[in-house]
Amino acid sequence: MMGLDSSKGWKMKLVSLPPINDSVKGDVLIAYEKSFPSAEAANLELASTNDSLFRVTSTFTKNFRWFYTYLYYSDTYHALSNLSYPITDYVTPEDYAFIDRLPAEGMPISKADSLQLTVLNSKLFDIYGLRALFEEHFNIAITLMKQEGIASAWQDTLQSHKSSIFNGIEKDKDIDDEYLLTIMDSLKIPLDYKKAHRTYATMVETLDKKLRPISLGNDAKYTHIINMPWDVVRTNADSTAGRRLIWNPPSIKFLFKDYTLYAESRQLNYWAVALSGVLIGFTVYLFLRKK
Repeated sequence: MMGLDSSKGWKMKLVSLPPINDSVKGDVLIAYEKSFPSAEAANLELASTNDSLFRVTSTFTKNFRWFYTYLYYSDTYHALSNLSYPITDYVTPEDYAFIDRLPAEGMPISKADSLQLTVLNSKLFDIYGLRALFEEHFNIAITLMKQEGIASAWQDTLQSHKSSIFNGIEKDKDIDDEYLLTIMDSLKIPLDYKKAHRTYATMVETLDKKLRPISLGNDAKYTHIINMPWDVVRTNADSTAGRRLIWNPPSIKFLFKDYTLYAESRQLNYWAVALSGVLIGFTVYLFLRKK
């Protein structure tokens, strides 16, 4: 799911964590590392659509502003969810603003924010999630009918019952993988149902691959670290240790929306300061000489 293997140049190493106490040893982490010559080169592998859990787009810019040179770097985690049903009718701009201001994983939040987070999770998973899952299954059913050459009139029949079918699913808060086949059979849609069950099961496997990133991503804990070469002047990091910037985002930040981690650092151009001093001194000299 991560797309990190030796054939792509990734090197695996074991990292031993400090012991918890005298009797409990620290965990051993499996780490993968790979160097890229540029952000563009990293994006070719990490930002492309593939079977990995994450898609990450990196940005790097260097700007000269006379006295200072600025470096800007960012990593954008693209939303893990790629369900086709739009989420816009379920999440408001205020919800997105709330997600953006959530603190790092494990940090305390107020009772009001905790309640709002509970409501938002219910909206995303119980309400939107159920509808999006139903739409995926409904699309599979329509695709199956088209593949089997079922007349469009029968497709219209299924479409005409779509709302009532979902109302039943919404009441039960669940959808069985072959629930729609049972409904289609009850509507007398002329399918070879023995064959249809096998084909439908294959199609659902593809759907499971789309759902897996959401499930895995929601259950995991994250730490993202960026080391900047110069003093940091702007960042949205959760914590800093000098030029070492650390993020521990809760998974909700990038389950259904893109999440950007950024940092900007600057270095004083001593030659520019010296040159400016020389120019100012020379200007004063000319002024006094002329006077």
